Amino acid sequence: MTFLELTVPQLTLPGITPAQPSVDHLPAAAFRRGPRTLTYADLEGRSLTDFTAPEEQAELVRLAGPWPVRWLFAPAADDPDRAINLFGGCGGWCVGLRKILCADVDMVCIDKNRDAVATSNTAGCTAICADITTLDPEHPALRWTAILIVSAPCTDWTLAGKRLGHLPHNLAILEEAVNRAAWAAGNYTWAETGEEDEDHPDYDPNFPPYYGPPSGESWTEVRAVTDEMTAPTAKLMLEPVIWSLGLWRLGAPLHTVALEQSGALPEEVREWLSAELYCAGWEHVVWEDLDAADYGSPSHRRRAFMAASRYRRLGTSPSLQVPEPLITRASEAVGMDPDAVIITRGNRKTSGGNGFRMGRIVPGITSKIRGWYKEGDPDFRFTVEQIALLVTLPGDHPFVGSRTSVSRQAADIVAPVVSAAVMGCLLGTPWRQALARYLAELYPIVHHNTHEQAVLTARTRPQPEAYATYGIALHAS
Repeated sequence: MTFLELTVPQLTLPGITPAQPSVDHLPAAAFRRGPRTLTYADLEGRSLTDFTAPEEQAELVRLAGPWPVRWLFAPAADDPDRAINLFGGCGGWCVGLRKILCADVDMVCIDKNRDAVATSNTAGCTAICADITTLDPEHPALRWTAILIVSAPCTDWTLAGKRLGHLPHNLAILEEAVNRAAWAAGNYTWAETGEEDEDHPDYDPNFPPYYGPPSGESWTEVRAVTDEMTAPTAKLMLEPVIWSLGLWRLGAPLHTVALEQSGALPEEVREWLSAELYCAGWEHVVWEDLDAADYGSPSHRRRAFMAASRYRRLGTSPSLQVPEPLITRASEAVGMDPDAVIITRGNRKTSGGNGFRMGRIVPGITSKIRGWYKEGDPDFRFTVEQIALLVTLPGDHPFVGSRTSVSRQAADIVAPVVSAAVMGCLLGTPWRQALARYLAELYPIVHHNTHEQAVLTARTRPQPEAYATYGIALHAS
């Protein structure tokens, strides 16, 4: 699929008349209208308001596609940072940033699940339905991107995907692809080549003296290296490398990268990603395995998170862990009897059991929740509102799609309570107070005093040395 074929779904909801598409968010079909009259060079030094004629506006849509037209132009000094959210799903990162942290970010989310994209757009995000592996990280509309967020599917690292990503054959190919991405971006030093002499035929004075020139391979060619992998979701771990290095080569003011993955992601893959960012000049890169249950989620969701900052040193003892877990029992979150037993696997008898009580933090929510029922009540099913609350989304999160689709979206989400902690650390926002307020709103029966306690603690807690020296420390929120 080329970007000219991408579409942004037009939603039709009961009682709502679909709005006409704006210049800033037209369907991709509009990219092909009219003769080509503008080039990117024509936009230099100009603003969006300089183009008022319909044919010019259509040309801007074509040039920007699939990104917002406003991104073709430099942001004003007081405009929010621009962010790209790859594999954005139904809005977990968006809720964490916008609803919990109340951060002002101009973010575009990309996902190829049409229902998830529709859900994000209905929730107020800017989401585009596209295959991320077909997009160019050096598109001119991305020249002012400051934040990159990546949450690639992780099935092949887990038992659900037979751990295919761990096979030596697949790891070797992925490592080769990461190396090729580095060479394509020129993200290697002359010391690595054994050549530090300016008389070397490939030496380019336009690059910093310690970097070599790009290899000349396109991102399409680099991605093709992974074609021989037998783990289709594991190969997507190449995307954070391509996008961070592509934006770096483009000259974008990228200062923050956040990544979420399975906790089963191999250590060597984590090291490859960290090494590329360090080589590209990043000040600090931190990996932490986090469980959403420690941040107030009524269900477990253990994931690996990478937090990377180009300019901010993230404290002397960086940690995303909370000092004391914020406990929310599932029964309290959704208003059920704590002794109620939920059956997840019918009448099958397995060593792991097939049910759990609601008066606890329950196992991770999967897409199979659509069929879970209560022991003694086979007709019971969790409502969409209850499913949302079990993954720390607001109960009225505007899911779009069938019950099966909604269950899958909820199962794939990055828990907003954790995304808020990660982004709060990276952006220097006091996330603990924000998280306490959100939990008090979401689960008032449990956390009605949590917000007041967090505010009191923030007022009395001594500031760590790292705060004064390096800015907001990860443990100082």
